[in-house]
Amino acid sequence: MDLITLKNIGLNKGINTEDLRKSGISLRDEEFESISKLVDKLLSLEGVEIDKFIKKSNGFECGYEIPQIGKEFDLLRFGNNYNLNIEIKNGSTMEKQMSQIHRNEYYLKAINNNFEIISVDTGTNTCLASSIKNGNINSIIEVDFLYIYKMIINQDIIQMSNLDEIFHPKYYLVNPFNNTKKFLKEEYMLTSHQEEILKTYHKSYCIAVEGGPGTGKSLLLYSIVQDLINNCNKTKEDILIIHCGTLNSGHRKLQENGFNIVESRFFKAGKISESTKYIFIDEAQRIFPNQMENVMNQAEEKNILLNFFFDPFQTFFENSEGEEAKAKFFEYIEEHDGRKYKLSKNIRTNQDLSVFIDQVMEYRPKQIKVIDNSDEKIKLIYTADHEQTKAICKAYGYKRYKILSYTPSQYDYDLFDDYKISENIPQYTIGQEFDKTVVIIPEFFYYERNQEGKMEIKSPTRGSYYSGPKMLFQNITRATTEIVFVIENNEEVFNSLIKFLSR
Repeated sequence: MDLITLKNIGLNKGINTEDLRKSGISLRDEEFESISKLVDKLLSLEGVEIDKFIKKSNGFECGYEIPQIGKEFDLLRFGNNYNLNIEIKNGSTMEKQMSQIHRNEYYLKAINNNFEIISVDTGTNTCLASSIKNGNINSIIEVDFLYIYKMIINQDIIQMSNLDEIFHPKYYLVNPFNNTKKFLKEEYMLTSHQEEILKTYHKSYCIAVEGGPGTGKSLLLYSIVQDLINNCNKTKEDILIIHCGTLNSGHRKLQENGFNIVESRFFKAGKISESTKYIFIDEAQRIFPNQMENVMNQAEEKNILLNFFFDPFQTFFENSEGEEAKAKFFEYIEEHDGRKYKLSKNIRTNQDLSVFIDQVMEYRPKQIKVIDNSDEKIKLIYTADHEQTKAICKAYGYKRYKILSYTPSQYDYDLFDDYKISENIPQYTIGQEFDKTVVIIPEFFYYERNQEGKMEIKSPTRGSYYSGPKMLFQNITRATTEIVFVIENNEEVFNSLIKFLSR
């Protein structure tokens, strides 16, 4: 899009900006008006070559938003000599302009070493600029409109065809367990909703944060803990984190850096230190009821702020333990005048993969959503027997795919005895994410119509200690980019899943 067209849209009230947004130009009405003012100011500069400006005003991406994350840029344009980002404001403050530039520096540095970043307020005529040169971020300086004009006309413009690949979420998303070094260096950004919760947490009340897989619950929890230590004069001894699962290598690295983390199975409520002021329970839906009761009582007695981070659907049994735990958490929060939050946006998994995963678990036969799988990020492999399954998994393991297994009973015969192909069982991988995963669907899984008329994936309840569908859901929601389904001698499931894909 060119700036002259954007200027005229801002002046013409007859153009339907809602239709423009549907076509990918997602600027608000006031932003069109501010761009119109900016172009007027540039064209009114002394010595401006209007023909040259018109010629070099094209090629801007307007209101581009990074997938899954939601970070938006007003104007973006790429060039051989430098890339250009212009942010438009009207009646803001210099502090807010500087804050926006700093945020943009983080996102833009990740994709390219050379960027010119400009923030212009057409209400106050304040123009600020920063640049990234060879990966180094320069200080923010105050500039004038002539500077902006020169940045526009001197750029050697190139067109970029696929911005979603350039701004791939993997460059920005950080998991405290899988990207521990980046997390400890605070080389990450929170979503606006996560930031809002982080800021309000300092009002000193208990919180309960509910969210599905990939919504950033653990990142938010550990960010709050890190913020309390770094910015609120709290010590690591003040804060206890109870993880309701098996500690992974990321947890151990965090422990080495002073985080006080314990596994719920080894935790005794009577041993809560007198210095503890905060308790955070991660994957709280999985804590045993008697443990939860003890923790709540201790928190009450010692005036400890108790916080729950949970997903009621991420349990391993067929009963309603997750919903019962949620009710218990909310009751506690209400009794202690706390706050409840829900993280609803999946920032881990791309939209197509997320839709596919939902349909694996349940789908309406007459309302199937077909996913474009031309890039083959979702692979379906059919094996005739278990030996073929193991061979396929071994081959993908050599390719650095994460092979995700099921958990059998420790004591009795179990349907899943042969399906612990790796150590990556659900109890170990909860809260983690992996770029490329392999998930097995055994021959005894099947679809059954539920009360809502949906085909829901099932497995026999007899002969299995843990719920097969719940372990499957845990496994398939670990993927961020690519997932391989190894479907073992199961025509029904294979025939269902293949309906969800097109090439």
